[in-house]
Amino acid sequence: MFIVKKGFSGKVSGSKNQVLDIKDKEIVKDLLRAGYIEEYSDKNQTNSELKRENENLKKTIQELESEIATLKDELAKATSSEEETPTPEEDGEDKNKTNE
Repeated sequence: MFIVKKGFSGKVSGSKNQVLDIKDKEIVKDLLRAGYIEEYSDKNQTNSELKRENENLKKTIQELESEIATLKDELAKATSSEEETPTPEEDGEDKNKTNE
């Protein structure tokens, strides 16, 4: 992981203070040499960055929990409506009968 010290654009683009995961070793070498990026780890985060990330993660969890609840409700409705739909036998029809 790397943090962008100065914004740059090319095969890889980055803006100041953005954290990037660059896989191409040649690009990393060039950007490090030019001073555009430096090594970065989560340990380098400030308390305010950690707090902001924590709040964002909590918000994401709440949104996902809400989506799960909605999907469970939709599944329950779909399941109950399938149970309410009469089968041909219950509806008085016999699909195997031919008209005589």
